[in-house]
Amino acid sequence: MHAVRRCFPYAVLLFLVACIARAQQTGRNGVPGTSSVHVGVRAAAIPTIAAGVGAGSAPGAVTIAAGSTDLSGTITIGTGTSPTAFGIVATITFNVAYTGTVPHCVLYPVTTNAAQLGAGPVFLPLSGITLAGFNINSTTPALAASTTYSWEYICTQ
Repeated sequence: MHAVRRCFPYAVLLFLVACIARAQQTGRNGVPGTSSVHVGVRAAAIPTIAAGVGAGSAPGAVTIAAGSTDLSGTITIGTGTSPTAFGIVATITFNVAYTGTVPHCVLYPVTTNAAQLGAGPVFLPLSGITLAGFNINSTTPALAASTTYSWEYICTQ
């Protein structure tokens, strides 16, 4: 009986290690390519960002904050002069492209300027979310010139 008590914690530990290894091989719900290994790779480096016409001519700082990843992060966009309505404000390119299913991405405001826009002029169009990244688009009214906006994003498969 004493030996069973001593071995029991190790048996549980070995069982958990085997389960984790199996999950990493087969993925979420047994679906290949959705394992937690890809989460680790996605969390390794900052994606890139490029301003579009929706941010205006000669936009200010267009950045993704340090510590941001393909999974989540903070985007800051400083508009230039004459931002365009119905244009791409910014294009975010993932550090590592997703495989299989296009990710689901959500954008939400984290500064007053972005929050005051409400649900209107800035959005993530479904057609602008791809395996390689996503676009932030504008509708009408266009973003204000010479203004800084910040949003956080979350992308998951």
